[in-house]
Amino acid sequence: MAAFAAKKRFASFDEMVQGSDRPILVDFYATWCGPCQMMSGQILPAVKNLLGDSVTITKVDTEKC
Repeated sequence: MAAFAAKKRFASFDEMVQGSDRPILVDFYATWCGPCQMMSGQILPAVKNLLGDSVTITKVDTEKC
């Protein structure tokens, strides 16, 4: 997981997106997925650097949720 991420738990997906005061980019991933790992390691950090605090990036492990 990227260094900018913080783990949080929500009762539901609706609770997560409705409680935000800014746009949310949701990355649905699986730990075994190669392209998902590339998103986490390279692409999402670049997006975060580009957009800063104007967007919240959230990751959802599809195997756990």
